[in-house]
Amino acid sequence: MTPIIRGQRWMSEAEPELGLGVVVDVDDRSVALEFSAADVTRRYALKSAPLRRVRFAVGDTVLADDGVRLEVDAVDEVDGLLLYRSAGRPLREDRISARMALGGPRERLLSGKADPSSLFDLRLETIGHLHAARRSPVRGFLGPRLELLPHQFYIAAEATARHAPRVLLADETGLGKTIEACLTVNRLLLSGRAARVLILVPDSLVHQWLVELRRRFNLSFAVFDEERCAAIVGSSSEDDALGADMDDAGAGIDDDESDDGENPFESEQLVLAGIGLLAASEERARQAADAGWELVIVDEAHHLRWSSAGASPEYRAVEAVARGSSGLLLLTATPEQLGEESHFARLRLLDPDRYSDLLTWQREAEHYRETARIAECLLEGDAVAGRQPPDLDADQARALAAVLELDEAEVRDRAAAPDGRRRLLDDLIDRHGPGRVMFRNTRAVVSGFPQRRVELRALDAVAIGEHLDEPVATARPSYW
Repeated sequence: MTPIIRGQRWMSEAEPELGLGVVVDVDDRSVALEFSAADVTRRYALKSAPLRRVRFAVGDTVLADDGVRLEVDAVDEVDGLLLYRSAGRPLREDRISARMALGGPRERLLSGKADPSSLFDLRLETIGHLHAARRSPVRGFLGPRLELLPHQFYIAAEATARHAPRVLLADETGLGKTIEACLTVNRLLLSGRAARVLILVPDSLVHQWLVELRRRFNLSFAVFDEERCAAIVGSSSEDDALGADMDDAGAGIDDDESDDGENPFESEQLVLAGIGLLAASEERARQAADAGWELVIVDEAHHLRWSSAGASPEYRAVEAVARGSSGLLLLTATPEQLGEESHFARLRLLDPDRYSDLLTWQREAEHYRETARIAECLLEGDAVAGRQPPDLDADQARALAAVLELDEAEVRDRAAAPDGRRRLLDDLIDRHGPGRVMFRNTRAVVSGFPQRRVELRALDAVAIGEHLDEPVATARPSYW
């Protein structure tokens, strides 16, 4: 390091915003600099001081403490201090203005104050690691505290691979629909593809979802109920009234404010609410629909009732919210529990253009069994353990050609090509039936879950029915 003496100009590399400092004290172990531009004094250890000597070269422009800018013609060193000359005028370095900016890239470049190339290499390597992390196929799946079940991650990966996921998650009870939905939310939030998320669940499941989101995914959702919405709207009304009282008479505010007041759903980015909140109040349903969401999740979606004659308040509320959201996840373990109309109603929420007419969809659904049979033929023909897949028989090729609207010869050629059956199956899924809209796993095909075994035990019918003929009013409490 250059010998340090009083009056020299140094700058702090750690705090360039302090401006130019002048040495006011120095001893064997430390040095004190006064930064008059920031009105502070710093003392540094000599061995580890993050300081850099300020030197100007011929041709540089410096600012004197009297505000005059001078172009350096020559530089001399007198008793350890730099003496600059400009048109015959001498300027000692301690007379340079402390407010002269040297922290910008241009000033540092012109003054020859460059960082070592190792810092650039470190920054470049860091950016490379950040880029790799952001492009990782498992981004958004690493943080949650859960079991690594392949079927759950597959569905979440498939959903998040789409620009705007609108799908029906219909796994059997216990296979993890909630986990799949939360994985989707977590990944979309971390990747920046979603910032505003609304989760609608039955009122009895609100706190269960809240705990699951927080404990497993570290996601903090705001729980909304009527009391909270009223408090937000009431607080906004009080602020508006206070502002109106402070205005002068006749000096009205010319803002185009809505008469409806503040929308409580716009006060939070991540909202969890019972669906009963929207069903019980048309105003809350309208506010939720107007809030603008990027992803909406509806649990127990089979409770949304719809028929050609009319729809329930819950269905109408979800329909309005889904219409304004780019992403929509519907969760139900029993997609066809209430019949075809109910199942069609949920598909209609996901894609109202594709599923616009019930009768048309019913006529199309009559051929789903045929389509499923063809898909099974393609699946069982996949090569396994080096075994060559069998050729399609005449009936299979003819049926597949009719469904895909291709020539029979073209179907055979494509099926014989490497990975040809998988490509044909993808075409079949894309063009027929619910296709990519619905995901359903069953315990029959998902491994890793404990098997359920029935154990039958005979009971004594006489002992069980011994007191059934006694009136309830006279039965002893011990029988209750």
